[in-house]
Amino acid sequence: MWTDNDYDHIHNGRPSWVTGDIFSRPPKIKFLHAAEPWDFTRHILFQFQNSDIDDEHPEWMTSWFAGVALLRTIGHVLRNVDRPCGTKYRCAVDGFWNDIRDDKSTHWIFFDFIERERNNILKEFSFGASLPNKDDDERQLVYTFQDDWDGTQLFREAVYWWRAQLEHLETLVV
Repeated sequence: MWTDNDYDHIHNGRPSWVTGDIFSRPPKIKFLHAAEPWDFTRHILFQFQNSDIDDEHPEWMTSWFAGVALLRTIGHVLRNVDRPCGTKYRCAVDGFWNDIRDDKSTHWIFFDFIERERNNILKEFSFGASLPNKDDDERQLVYTFQDDWDGTQLFREAVYWWRAQLEHLETLVV
């Protein structure tokens, strides 16, 4: 199992990978090429967490589009760039994908968000994220495909999930 005993359980009992500060602790990823698109997602997460997201700042949609595409790109880079780098890489990446497919409840963030939202955007140009009007001044990015979860926090969960997966894979290829 790819989870750590310290992970909090949120989202209807599903595991969370949000631990530590993703911006202050450098990732322990030196050999995997998939770390490059992951780092881009980390920068997008920083923008989401530290920028105005409202009707006057529609650039959040571009960041959402790019961020979701990059979250899925990480897996493609693992398969198409890292996997061919040698036997250790091939075994680690193949094992990773087998584990993901075999334990969808643990890796819910991949299936319920990363893959679903990438397909929504790239295949139907339908955004799961929106900015609903509220009575108060607070504007929250909402992900409507998951019971109106906070979209920024869901994106955050995905970035942390990938970090945990890539750091684990790194230990297998070194």
